[in-house]
Amino acid sequence: MSKLPRLAARLAFAASLALAPFAAHAQQPTAGIVSTEDHDGPKTAKHLTIGVWNTAGNITTYTIGNSWNDWMLWLAFDKLVEPSPYVGQAENWLATKVEQVSDDARVWEITLREGVLWHDGTEFTAEDVAFTFNYYREGPANRWTHHTSAVPRIEGVEILDKYKVRLTSVKPMPNFDKITAADLPMIQKAQWENVEKPREFTDIAVGTGPYMLTEYKADEYYHYVA
Repeated sequence: MSKLPRLAARLAFAASLALAPFAAHAQQPTAGIVSTEDHDGPKTAKHLTIGVWNTAGNITTYTIGNSWNDWMLWLAFDKLVEPSPYVGQAENWLATKVEQVSDDARVWEITLREGVLWHDGTEFTAEDVAFTFNYYREGPANRWTHHTSAVPRIEGVEILDKYKVRLTSVKPMPNFDKITAADLPMIQKAQWENVEKPREFTDIAVGTGPYMLTEYKADEYYHYVA
């Protein structure tokens, strides 16, 4: 696999996520296993298998099983800013600036980080951001579409240049940089622009996140590579 730039730090292992009924197979802890001797620093591994406690479906923004499995989506996808709005002040991520440019908080401009690549090696640009907002606003609902179709309701999406987008909402959105930009996963225009039924989409989704999903069988296993 070619080495692509990532915004998140890479971990030196491939992760396999397997659906597992924990309650039936969990082993009882051994007495004395938790001690200072057992915690002598971080461990590294080439492969890591993690059990998943409920069904996850396909790993796209339209087919992820439920909100309990969002963390599996975020292995492969990124947002404009991090972390989630529930942690406080957001940090620039795919964007280097998210700026309110109108006094009424209806108009915002997003400046993107240059050189970010999708997992297929193509560049992440303003085309993808504009497409993401339009697709979520006009298409079927998913866990994130309310950020574009309801609160706030985005009425204008304008590409200013290769790395800059202007958004206009129907009503003021004073917390756009802390809520919408910090929760909305970006999707690739090239992969999704001809998808008319996103809930039936089963291809491996292309993201920009720290892990690339390379193989999966829905609700059985998911293989990610760092």
